[in-house]
Amino acid sequence: MLGPSDLVAAGDHLVGARNRPPIVTIDQLAETSARVRRTKGGKARAWALSRIRFGTDSRPESLLRLFLEELGIAGLRVNEPVLVADGRVLHPDLALPDQRIAFEYDGDGHRVERRQWFLDIKRHDLLVAAGWRVLRVTADDLFADRSAFVERLQRFAPNLGIATPKTEIWRKS
Repeated sequence: MLGPSDLVAAGDHLVGARNRPPIVTIDQLAETSARVRRTKGGKARAWALSRIRFGTDSRPESLLRLFLEELGIAGLRVNEPVLVADGRVLHPDLALPDQRIAFEYDGDGHRVERRQWFLDIKRHDLLVAAGWRVLRVTADDLFADRSAFVERLQRFAPNLGIATPKTEIWRKS
């Protein structure tokens, strides 16, 4: 019933994150998938299984990672620890540590919840002060106007060699 990208997001949720214990392991998902491999959705499950990652906090973060990978951005780390001022450790949603680039998905709660908004500003400033470039991504970027987001991404990091996005993973299987 789910398209390939949503299978990844569901799998990301199932294998857990820093503040969410796993429900299953990737190995358990692989075993279950192997048992039903010749049923409807088998190709989508196989595609998704290799892309499931521990650490993703939300569906949009999973979809953002998939989209960035589709654009040819390799080496993305999920919630990779980053040491900042005063010995604090932050975990950007997605990061390219070698290039010191962080991608932060800001859902609507980041805009409307006062406490979260202030935390996000501090977090951004701490990452920038530590020498990181931070690209904040919104639902509009990911779901409404991907072409404008790709253009913004190309301006933000022209050295990433952004590829032309495909559309296969955004369709239902």
